[in-house]
Amino acid sequence: MVMGDFNETLASSEHSLGSFSIATQRGMQAFQSAVTACNLTDLASTGPTFTWTNKQADNSIAKKLDRVLVNEDWLDNFPQSYVSFEPSGVSDHTRCWIRLETPPPGNKKPFKFFNFLADHPDFADTISTVWDSTEPLFHSTSALYRFHRKLKLLKPILRRLNRNKFGDIPRRTREAFEVSCDKQKAALQQPSAGAFEEVAEATTNWNYWA
Repeated sequence: MVMGDFNETLASSEHSLGSFSIATQRGMQAFQSAVTACNLTDLASTGPTFTWTNKQADNSIAKKLDRVLVNEDWLDNFPQSYVSFEPSGVSDHTRCWIRLETPPPGNKKPFKFFNFLADHPDFADTISTVWDSTEPLFHSTSALYRFHRKLKLLKPILRRLNRNKFGDIPRRTREAFEVSCDKQKAALQQPSAGAFEEVAEATTNWNYWA
């Protein structure tokens, strides 16, 4: 498998403008020759037509610069594999996920501590209440266990503080990120000045919540 940003297209259809200079045509032909010589082919993929954009409302350009190339041995060993290209939200390139099989059922959501919680007036009292209600820490072989237990008891309480006092900012951040990715996907599929303006607005909103 060879994957990444090749900074070159394999066909004219992989450029939103569809027109090339002589130098660009030579680069594309050289890339085609290299892929053929190595007996590589594109792995089946899902996602937008293009994987890179200059993110400019004026003179907007999109290209397929990122790809995953595989040989026959890979396809023999992983016949159901494919690559999923998804908007990254930050980079001007899409994210690239290699899928080998059906993903397992959703796992338990991990705990995340958000720095803004520490600025809330109830934060210090909340920590003190939990800390003082459990066994005190002192130098012994069980100190690490007791410390771990205190942190574990804090998780649901901090989650509740975040949900009740901040209106579930992680959810708002996630939703803003998803909207930003959807706008990027649409712009990569059909580049236009209006599409990139919508990308900029959605990104600004996501940065506000993040």
